[in-house]
Amino acid sequence: MAQLRKNDCASARALEFTILTAARTNEAIGAPPQEFDLRKRDWTVPAHRIKAGKLHKVPLPQRAVEIVKAQPEGVGRHLQYRLSTKPFRSNSR
Repeated sequence: MAQLRKNDCASARALEFTILTAARTNEAIGAPPQEFDLRKRDWTVPAHRIKAGKLHKVPLPQRAVEIVKAQPEGVGRHLQYRLSTKPFRSNSR
C-alpha cells in the first residue's frame, strides 16, 4: 500500500479504494456519490450492482473516506469517472 500511495494517478487511487473496501472493481469504480454516507463512514451498494444480487453495506476505513472526499467535484456522475480517466471493462461479471 505504501508503494501504491506514492503513485499520484487516478488508477492508483481506484486500486487503493478497491483494496481497502474489498470490493469488486466494477462495484468500486461504478459507485455514484449517493451510495456513500461519509459521515457514517459507510457505502451502500444496491442489489442491482452486486454480483450476488443483494444489497451490501460496506464500512469505509478512514483512508477510503479520504479518497472519496479528495475526488474533484463535477468531474463525473460516478466514481468511475472521478477515479479513472478511462472507463474500465472487467470480465468479473
